[in-house]
Amino acid sequence: MWAGVAFGIWMLSLSRIDAQDLVVACGCALATGVLGAAGRWAIGGSWPVIGVVGRAVVRLPLATVVDSGAVILNALHRRGGEFAKVPLADASGMDPRAASRRVQASLLISYAPASYVLDIDERDGTALIHQVASPAPSPCEPLSR
Repeated sequence: MWAGVAFGIWMLSLSRIDAQDLVVACGCALATGVLGAAGRWAIGGSWPVIGVVGRAVVRLPLATVVDSGAVILNALHRRGGEFAKVPLADASGMDPRAASRRVQASLLISYAPASYVLDIDERDGTALIHQVASPAPSPCEPLSR
């Protein structure tokens, strides 16, 4: 998976693709994949995908478009955002599933422009987020309790 992601990002960053680019991208992606897997094995890490993430991913395209407009309007009207604590389901503790849940929640919530995860408390599984008012369906809802 690491190699596929690295290869895809490399290919997307090019304006034109030729044989040399493919060879270099394959070599670098393979090295990235091996190092990523070795690093994960070395720290005993595991990021199993959690089923509820699918519901949050479905909301992302709409949230991204609507949130972008909300952020621009708030900037034009010189309105700031607010801080909120959002409880995340199954995100407390140090076990791999809880750590995976925190990472996935952080990525999904921060992807939408109107919200950003500042911190997630490992003890109680609450996320401190900064958010701007937006009419879009929040990616936080499926991830919270």
